[in-house]
Amino acid sequence: MALWDAIGLASADRDGLRAVIERHPQVRSLVGGHFHRTIAGELAGRTVLAVPSTYAQSLLDFTLGQLELAAEPAAFALHTVVGGELVSHNQPVR
Repeated sequence: MALWDAIGLASADRDGLRAVIERHPQVRSLVGGHFHRTIAGELAGRTVLAVPSTYAQSLLDFTLGQLELAAEPAAFALHTVVGGELVSHNQPVR
């Protein structure tokens, strides 16, 4: 989404972060919050998870030129380690 990409890491910063992650094999996932959408991806072969906001979510629309809120509930993520593996649960707030 162009709106979110515009405030994301610049290409050089992303390359720098990738290099740091690649030097540290113990880093298995990157998780960040308050992103106003749940988004999963990959960087340096590691899972990246952006979790939703406890306030409002943004509309999933790749053509918008401005931020538009979605009729989706606020949410948060709960993370736990089970058997040495990270498990994340997104929980809507009613």
